[in-house]
Amino acid sequence: TIRTKQNFIPQAALTLEGGGVPQIFYGEDLAEYFNPNALDFSGITRSEYEKNARLPEGVYRFTVEVLDYNRGTIVSNKGLTMAWIIINDPPLLNLPHNNTTVTLLDPTNIFFTWTPRHTASPNAAFTTEYIFRLIELWPDNRNPYDAFLSQPPLYEITTSQNQILYGINEPALLPGRKYAWQVEARDTEGRDLFKNKGRSEVFIFQYGEPLPVPQNLQMRWAKPTTLAIRWDTVIHEQEEVKYRLQYRPRKRRENHQWYETRTKFTQKTLYHLQPDTEYEMKVRTEKIAQESDYTEIRIFKTLSPKAFVCNENVKPPPLPANTLPVFPLSVNDTIHAGGYDVLVRDVIEISGKYYGSGVAIVPWLNAAKVRVTFENINVNDRFWLKTGTINSVWTADSKFLLDIEKPITPGNTPQAGELDITIVAVDSLITVTGMAIASVTKDEDGNIVVTTTDGKQQTLPKGESYAIVDEVGNGYVVDKEGNIAKT
Repeated sequence: TIRTKQNFIPQAALTLEGGGVPQIFYGEDLAEYFNPNALDFSGITRSEYEKNARLPEGVYRFTVEVLDYNRGTIVSNKGLTMAWIIINDPPLLNLPHNNTTVTLLDPTNIFFTWTPRHTASPNAAFTTEYIFRLIELWPDNRNPYDAFLSQPPLYEITTSQNQILYGINEPALLPGRKYAWQVEARDTEGRDLFKNKGRSEVFIFQYGEPLPVPQNLQMRWAKPTTLAIRWDTVIHEQEEVKYRLQYRPRKRRENHQWYETRTKFTQKTLYHLQPDTEYEMKVRTEKIAQESDYTEIRIFKTLSPKAFVCNENVKPPPLPANTLPVFPLSVNDTIHAGGYDVLVRDVIEISGKYYGSGVAIVPWLNAAKVRVTFENINVNDRFWLKTGTINSVWTADSKFLLDIEKPITPGNTPQAGELDITIVAVDSLITVTGMAIASVTKDEDGNIVVTTTDGKQQTLPKGESYAIVDEVGNGYVVDKEGNIAKT
């Protein structure tokens, strides 16, 4: 029971009109009546009331009497009314359910819904708005209520609806991570109160199943510039996964970048590495809209280069077994052929035969790489060449070609291109048109004989220098001593 004190006298009197005339009094007219100093409390202490600044929930009877301002006597009957006073409950969360896994969709499409529990209130039924908050739980066993109190939300929005659609325009969620969400209700006009400051309970959901981290990362074999790496297969929701392998030298400059390569297989061969060098490596699983954590870093080392010694008694490599490859030959695979390793650069399969090109690693030239082509070849399950031939590519301007002078014995006439000659300018330029030069030689008298592809010959007198060219790119230079060089 709370009632006005017997000796309470307000500062200003209220003047009532007679004859049953209705009158309206506002908050400032009645404020001092509700001051705790003007009230007596029973069943609840004044300090308890002032601490919470609100009445306990329940059914109340309100009684109003009118007293004469000067004499303090009651001059009216008792005006009675009943009221059920409650504090509104916060919203009830619906979807997504608590402690469930949300299916991954591309683009993101998550429907959050909740049920309001204040619609019976005449005050807040139509003046309530909701604040939706979403946070990431990391680590995923963290207390969600503590997380809401100590970290800023990942996403927050105010709405008058009891649902929101979380889509592609909202902050991206990480597959496999856990998230918590909460809704706060509040009366925009401040006339109604909600329990727990209008905040709902907290729901947790996991955004998709996490991708497993590859296991058993290890080295299959090593060479001076090559490392073959493998790991165990990852199975995830019966869908195909891919892998991203990152590697870098262990001894490196600060902030040395990771080199990386992707594959759908559980093994990868890395080429063009530094010999006798340790490499850090890690691998992770990937899907279109999802990725796992990387494995712990493993360290593998390339071999030291060995000096190559020529030997006529080398046994030929064993014949490959007649087996079929587990996987089709593809780019960056290595073919083993006749003691050489051939790195495939492009390849196409036609009826079980392979056509393409690559580079052959020559062990006695410091692992130099020579361009090769192959047609109609076949390999076994270990990528050993079974049938067909791999051919090196001839390049006239290759840096591997050396010009070696042949010894000239007295009485022999030098052939075209056998002598090095230097001519700054020639006496005559002769252009052959309509045909090509077949040869340029000297006769017994030392004159220059030019033979063309139509069988005709032209003789040029000795003692002069000539430049002789045709329309298809053949060129010859003859100095005054009769030395001939092809250009």
